[in-house]
Amino acid sequence: MKYITASELKRRGVVVLEEQLQYGPLQIMKNSKVSCVVLSEEEYERLQACCAKQPVVFTGLSEMLEKPSTGNKSPKALSKQVAANKKEWGKS
Repeated sequence: MKYITASELKRRGVVVLEEQLQYGPLQIMKNSKVSCVVLSEEEYERLQACCAKQPVVFTGLSEMLEKPSTGNKSPKALSKQVAANKKEWGKS
């Protein structure tokens, strides 16, 4: 992937983007790190279409949130237990 520095972009303006986007996505470097990536409209549309075709997969936290609660302690009881545990943590 091609890249340009932020200072070059500032100096040359949008013209440098137009020139370089002919060859694909363009990384903008700032302080020797990639700051952002610029895509042509065609490339952006292609990626959007590709993502729309694939199903979204949720794992971990979202799956846990979808399940019904199985706990039997009230929030007050849980807070009391956490406070007691904190006291024990300080003793070690």
